[in-house]
Amino acid sequence: MVELVIPSQLSFLTLAEEVAQALISGYVLSEEDRDFALLAVHEAVANAIVHGNRQDPRRVVSLRFILEPHGFYVEVQDQGNGFEPEAVPDPTKPENLLSPHGRGLLFIRTLMTEVEFVRTPEGMRVRMYKAAPYQPDRA
Repeated sequence: MVELVIPSQLSFLTLAEEVAQALISGYVLSEEDRDFALLAVHEAVANAIVHGNRQDPRRVVSLRFILEPHGFYVEVQDQGNGFEPEAVPDPTKPENLLSPHGRGLLFIRTLMTEVEFVRTPEGMRVRMYKAAPYQPDRA
């Protein structure tokens, strides 16, 4: 398990992505699936910074990477008030197609094998899992 704690500033988004990329490099994924997993991490961390913590410099975003032989978990925890995932408007509905927001959760749900949203006493946690075999000589 690897943990990373970053300030609620978008400038730290690149660091989170670089750590994710390094950690998943040993998994057998197509280039497209690797890019999709990194996009899901990007969206989850950006949402935690912007929507969860509202870019409050006193709050942090915690990432936890759990690496297993048949896949990996990425948990993104903010310190915000949380939200109801079911209440987020569906961006594929005609009335939402031109909205500049609301696609992050759709991407996360579509691009990862499993996704869970959990409200905790500390804030909101997104737990994502991507199934893929680990091959140590790839790292």
